[in-house]
Amino acid sequence: MLHYKNFWEVNKVEKKTSIEYSSNQNIAKVIDFLSIIMTITLAKRIVCIILLSSGIAIEEIVRSCGLCKTTVYDVRNKLQAGEIHALFKVGGGGNKSPLTDVETEIIDEINKNEYFTQQQIVDMVQNKFNITTTTHSIGRFLKKKSLKS
Repeated sequence: MLHYKNFWEVNKVEKKTSIEYSSNQNIAKVIDFLSIIMTITLAKRIVCIILLSSGIAIEEIVRSCGLCKTTVYDVRNKLQAGEIHALFKVGGGGNKSPLTDVETEIIDEINKNEYFTQQQIVDMVQNKFNITTTTHSIGRFLKKKSLKS
């Protein structure tokens, strides 16, 4: 025999799960929309500020916004300290890569010749452009340019 109480409890749980999934999708859509007019980092911070102000748990914000716990805690601490202006500054990303000025020449050279390892590319960059670099740096460069790894 079907127990109505259990039936409704099961449906409530399923409904709640689908609402959470829908909310996460909506949050992702809001972040995507905001990223049209600002950086993705800033869009995520703004949504994080709204969710923190609404009393949403930090773990839920981490799942919803795609931020790490440390970032969410930093945002919360700055909000509590009243340092809201600091949350709207996005860092510059560090120093300029020494490969930036010769990227197109490196890509042309890689496409013209066959290089099988990242070390061969490091040696080519050293010999042709007199730039000292590492295999790790070349790996990041190749990934950024979607060439090969």
